[in-house]
Formats: sequence, C-alpha cells, structure tokens
Amino acid sequence: MPKEEFKSSAATNASSTSGITLGELVEQYKTHTDSGYQKLKFAVRKNYDNLLGHIVKTLGHVRLRDFDADTIWEAYKGWVDGEKLALGHSMIGKLRLLCTFGITVLKDEDAIRLSTILNKIKTPASEGKRTEQLTKEHVLKIRELAHEAGWHSIAIVQAFQHDFADKFRQADLIGEWVPLSEPGESNIRNEQGEKWLRGIKWNQIDDRLILRHMITSGRANEQKMIEVDLKRGAMVLEEINRIPQHHRVGPIALNEFNGLPWKGTQFRRRWRTVANRAGVPKEIKNFDSGRELPSDEVANSRAELAL
Repeated sequence: MPKEEFKSSAATNASSTSGITLGELVEQYKTHTDSGYQKLKFAVRKNYDNLLGHIVKTLGHVRLRDFDADTIWEAYKGWVDGEKLALGHSMIGKLRLLCTFGITVLKDEDAIRLSTILNKIKTPASEGKRTEQLTKEHVLKIRELAHEAGWHSIAIVQAFQHDFADKFRQADLIGEWVPLSEPGESNIRNEQGEKWLRGIKWNQIDDRLILRHMITSGRANEQKMIEVDLKRGAMVLEEINRIPQHHRVGPIALNEFNGLPWKGTQFRRRWRTVANRAGVPKEIKNFDSGRELPSDEVANSRAELAL
C-alpha cells in the first residue's frame, strides 16, 4: 500500500469525542502568529512545507489522541522505504516540532501525550556528518571547464567556496529569489513576481579588496556582518582579475542565460553538469565545498532530495 494512502487503525477505532487532527495541528503551526514558522527564512519554509505536506498526506487524518507507537512506526517504515533514513529522521523531527508547538502555544494536552510517545520511540540514526569534500584538483578543473563553457559565474562562485569555505554557503554567494511579499528591499526582480536578496554584490568589495557582506544563518533570519580580505584567496583573485572593471556591477554571479542572479536549483544543476565533466564523484555535492551546514539543515537537504 502506498505510504501516502496509509490509514492508521487508530483512526478507525477513534472515540466519538472531539480532538485536533495532525493535519489541523500542521495548519495552525503554519498560520498561528506565535509560531516559529513565521520567523523561518523563505527557503527553509519551502523545505518545511514539503516535509509537512508529506506528513499530512500520510497521517493528517489521525487525531492526536488516537496516535500510538504502532501508528508512528507504520508511517516511519513507509518514509524510510528504499533506505531513505534521512527522510525518516526528518519526519520524526518534524512530528516532535509540531508537538512542541502544540504544547507551548496551543496548550493542547493531546500534544503532550503524542510527545511522550515520540520520546519513547528510538529510530535508527540518520547518516552521520558528511565526510565528502571537493579537492583542490576538482575545483581547478570545475573552474577551467566552466570558463570553457562560458559559465564564468560558476567559476567565481566555486572559487569563493574553496578559498573561503568557512565563511560562505552557496546561498550567501548567489543569493535567493523570494516573493515580493517577503521582508527585504531589492531593485532586482524577475517576471515571476520575485525579488533577489542576500547575494554578494560588487559594490560590497572596496578598492583594497575587502568584502563586507551581511549573511544570514540558522533557520531564522539571524544576520551577521562579515568582513573578508579577498586578497587571501588565490583562486578568488584569479577570478576577479578576469573581469574588466566596468563589468563589476551588481551581483557577482549572474546566470549567463538570462543576465539575472541564479536560482539555487538552476545553479546546482548547471554546477553538476560541469562537475560531472570534471570527474567529480556524484556523491559529492556543491555544498561540500562551502561553509558547513548546521546538522538540521543537512538532514533537511537530504530529506528533500529523498522525496
């Protein structure tokens, strides 16, 4: 039976008394003004929506008071089908998150009960910390092939990720496209009703090649100004020197196909094409060359790939 169509025996034997369903809890978590969901970055919210939507399809009809360990285990087995441990780990984590919201914000006693059940369930550990890493040789080859293909923006982003791996994640460099309704000002917009935020611009690099840039970290929009001396990055200097002064305007990485900043999915697909040509093993991802992701973001990224 497909996991989306899984129907818990708990729902069949439900008592006639009222009680909130898991689907209703998800809806309140996403809409309540006191929910932490409201503080998440746009990209993180999209990831959460994907995972929470999967939970609703599987268990949304079940009332919190009708859950038992067997109900959760049956759903978990469906989530990890095909050795998708990261997906199962993230789903259980989201169930715990929903319970915390139900307990602290909604004061729901059934959420306390479900939380107790979840705390007694021991699932296999998800994949550990990633050990894969791009080598210097990989990076040099990626840059070379990117330039040959005319994808110069991929080369400069890869150089930043290599030389300043402890400073930047991919999104810190190429930025993020978000709906116009999201917080933040930008004069860079596309025809899909989105604006571009957070990426590095040339005017943030002064004459001494000092970059001052505001990065966001964590699931929420915590911001921190960083100052980086780009002269300490040999590959970055090589890439900057390739670019004429009069072209150093706007975002540092523009999609050569449309002249706009990259969308993350487009950049990763194009990077993968170059990486394959460079002989980079498929298990090595672009984020293996950048600033280390928090463990929960790594798990969520793996889970998103598994869906």
